[in-house]
Amino acid sequence: WTDDPQICVLASVSIQFFFTAAFVFYLLESIHMYSMVASVVRKDGLLNRKENTLIGWMCAAIIVVMNMAFHFKDYGSSQSYIATGSHYHCWLDYDTGLLYGQMLPLLFLTLTTLVIIEASGAA
Repeated sequence: WTDDPQICVLASVSIQFFFTAAFVFYLLESIHMYSMVASVVRKDGLLNRKENTLIGWMCAAIIVVMNMAFHFKDYGSSQSYIATGSHYHCWLDYDTGLLYGQMLPLLFLTLTTLVIIEASGAA
């Protein structure tokens, strides 16, 4: 199925989206934990289930769409089908700026999550 470049790009965009969404939901869970431990909030926490779901999926979508807007041709692999006509696997091309477009938001989300978890433990 990786012979079709459109499916390959769709697979790499989907993988990036769900991978990014997992990190966003980790951050939202740490915010929820902090709100339950450190501050006086309503019974269900700072955000309700619908707000958490909407924020989680939308933040991930915004990150992926921004990456696609600037680096769409780099989706696929280091031998990107769109750029060269052949490819090895369906993933992101990390020989370009797409590395920063994916790793910097994930680094920010991870560090922010760790800080909030530490703050809730100290509260």
